[in-house]
Amino acid sequence: MNLTRRLTLAVALPALAGQAFLTAAYLLWFLPVFSGGIGPAGGEGSAGGSAVPALLSLVAGAAAGALNVWSLRGLTRALRGGTPATRPFLVGAVVQLLVLAGAWVIDLTPLAATAALSLPLLLGGFLVERRHVRAG
Repeated sequence: MNLTRRLTLAVALPALAGQAFLTAAYLLWFLPVFSGGIGPAGGEGSAGGSAVPALLSLVAGAAAGALNVWSLRGLTRALRGGTPATRPFLVGAVVQLLVLAGAWVIDLTPLAATAALSLPLLLGGFLVERRHVRAG
């Protein structure tokens, strides 16, 4: 395993793990809990919002979390010298692109920013890995 590939995998692994944690925190906890708003805007005992955004957030968070875990597993196996990491890098990049688009639409700036920062790393890792696989 060459140095560029090992370094790319070693940097991408904690970056994707941090992004997966942040995505799960926002979509599985923060949005469902505070979908009705923060504060007493609706009065005593009223939620203020519908359950659709919370349910959609839970489904999207579970799907993104499962795909991120699959990508992390593939990157870990590649770092230990097992299989190539082209698919885990590509799946991780697609998930981050979808998270970026979704966060942009619902105006979650921190989530969009971290997805935008991890996306070039994952795409670069995909290119490095593809070059490594072609070289044999």
